Amino acid sequence: MARSGDAAILRGDLMGALVAAVITISESVPLGLMTFAALGTAFAGMGVIAGLYGAVAAGLVAALLGGTPRMISGPRASVAVIMASMVATAAQAPDLDQHGGPATAVALALFGVFLAGLLQGIFGIARLGRVIKFIPYPVIEGFMNGVAILLLLSQMRGLLGLPEHFAWADWSDIRAEASPWGIIVAGVTMLVITIAPKITRRAPSLLIGLLAGLALHYALRPYVGAALLGPTIGAVPSAIPSFALFEIWDVASDTWIIDRIAALMPHVAILAVIAAIDSLMGAAVVDSLTAGRHNIDRELLAQGLSNMASAAVGGLASSGAVGRSAAALKAGAQTRRSAVISALFVLVGTIVAGPWLGYLPRSVLAAVLTVVALGIMDSWSRELLSRLRLAGPFRRAIAANLVIVIAVGAVTVIVNLITAVIAGIMIAMVMFVRDMSKPIVRRSYDGAARRAGR
Repeated sequence: MARSGDAAILRGDLMGALVAAVITISESVPLGLMTFAALGTAFAGMGVIAGLYGAVAAGLVAALLGGTPRMISGPRASVAVIMASMVATAAQAPDLDQHGGPATAVALALFGVFLAGLLQGIFGIARLGRVIKFIPYPVIEGFMNGVAILLLLSQMRGLLGLPEHFAWADWSDIRAEASPWGIIVAGVTMLVITIAPKITRRAPSLLIGLLAGLALHYALRPYVGAALLGPTIGAVPSAIPSFALFEIWDVASDTWIIDRIAALMPHVAILAVIAAIDSLMGAAVVDSLTAGRHNIDRELLAQGLSNMASAAVGGLASSGAVGRSAAALKAGAQTRRSAVISALFVLVGTIVAGPWLGYLPRSVLAAVLTVVALGIMDSWSRELLSRLRLAGPFRRAIAANLVIVIAVGAVTVIVNLITAVIAGIMIAMVMFVRDMSKPIVRRSYDGAARRAGR
């Protein structure tokens, strides 16, 4: 009986790991493409491989050392948007061409991810996990909704089949530049991803949609031509990218390098905090699904080490992934082993399918990320409006939460991520002071005003 039970657990872990690996690959490829977009199409393939190897390195370290045994970790949209901002900042540095060009920008961004992981580890060692959990939920939701909108905006070129060099200032040329066939392929991909769970839950909806979009793209290609369908990823490196991350140490005395690292420090701090919040929220969800209890500080330390490991191999920033973890649990995952096996499956899939990833259409990947972005918008923030009408005496509190969500989200989109985090911290402080300044005694009664029950 014991051997039969062990075999059943192993089968569940294998099936859960396979499902999680498929979802990880489906998300990591477009996230890598989006993160390196500021460097131009020449770095598209490198971004893809960075997403996959980041998923392997971060997934393995977090699985082996983490405080949430059955949580899957890897690149996530919430942290990828911040890393993309880091890459764009590094790419716009003055005199970049005289200091190595885009390759140096990539190295600087990876060094930023490494520092963010180090900061996360310090959070865990200093036992700051419980402090991070006190950040008000409306502030977190406002920031995440803003990140979702930024992610949606970043995919508009892909959805409309516009060339990468298209500038939104030339909006009047959209009709001439857009690809109707690319729009159709992207629309079908999103439709299939949406309806797939209603038909079957045996395969991840992202994979089903991606395969449907891929099949439609190449079915139409002989009839309408490749130009009208939009571009594909292009050449993808077949090995671990040789990023010059640690060469930063060799030129640490260079004033230009020090100035660039200093300019990235606000992004580093934001990345560390958001990755920590994302992972702790994911751990809480996994606990609710498994009736377990995670170790907050150990999880933060492991997530920090996983980001450091990902940066060391040229990978994307990562955090705990709720969707992949839940899918793995539903497929039968029961032990920490499933998370380890999932990372190994991603590695095997990258080695086997890596050269073929260059044929993936950008319109299909944009559709996948659009669905992911819509999923980031939590239902709690969407329900605030409906609850506002029925709240009665709680209307004022709900209205205040709604204002905070909208304000933080608007600052994220209109200004930048750094200002949004600062605004969120200020709002959190005001909320705390307001709550603490309320009198403890809400009402008082005496015998003349209210009779006794007897």
